[in-house]
Amino acid sequence: MSHFDLTGAHALVTGASAGIGEAVALELAAHGARVSLAARRREMLEDLAARIRKKGGTAEIFETDLTKRGAPRKLARDAEKKCGPIDVLINNAGDSGGVERFEEKTAAQVRKTLELNLLAPTELAHEVIGGMIDRDHGTLVSLSSVSAFFPAPATSTYVATKRGLWGLDDVLRVELAGSGVNVMTVFPGPVETDMLRNTLSTETGAQLERMPRGNTAELARLIREGIEKRRSILTYPASYAATRWLTPLLGAAMPPLSGLLGLNGR
Repeated sequence: MSHFDLTGAHALVTGASAGIGEAVALELAAHGARVSLAARRREMLEDLAARIRKKGGTAEIFETDLTKRGAPRKLARDAEKKCGPIDVLINNAGDSGGVERFEEKTAAQVRKTLELNLLAPTELAHEVIGGMIDRDHGTLVSLSSVSAFFPAPATSTYVATKRGLWGLDDVLRVELAGSGVNVMTVFPGPVETDMLRNTLSTETGAQLERMPRGNTAELARLIREGIEKRRSILTYPASYAATRWLTPLLGAAMPPLSGLLGLNGR
């Protein structure tokens, strides 16, 4: 498959106001992409767009709450109406789902995490993929998580959504095999973002303190290179790559092992 040229490509980035989304938007714009920036926080989007334009890039902002009914499809349509067909979709927006055990989460917490982390990116992908197939050109990028590999306590809804994205992408890779549309799933480990810092301030976050961490700029570079080289899987930091196979190998041993290690949250 040929190299994917980002020059002049239209990239829609969700969760673009901070963290990984912000870094990816800056990276893509620096390599010639026209970026549509989507998030809830308008002031932060305006600041990011100004920085991109100051460096000679092209950026448009779209203030949106992707948990609202119909918002994901409206975002895609608005972005295409203003900036043309979407060549690259970066499904990055998401939240941690809280750090409580499943039974301690509120119904509102559960619904919000499912809507933002899984339903919204699924609807966005569904909205743009038809056009990509018609043009035989495009890239879908889903931000999953290394948490999808390992059933740690207090991550129930978060892991459910990240495994869901992984599963969706696996099926799309089969359905789109041989086409000009590529699907890349990104599995970040702990990366220095506001969401990670908020998690580290909790009791559950103490476990993350001992884990290798990455930074958003390096991850953004790897995502950009993955788009250009049409990769399917990206795990970052690379030291987490082997954990992708851990849960399937351990299988039924996982629950008792978690208990022995004191990881069951009790």
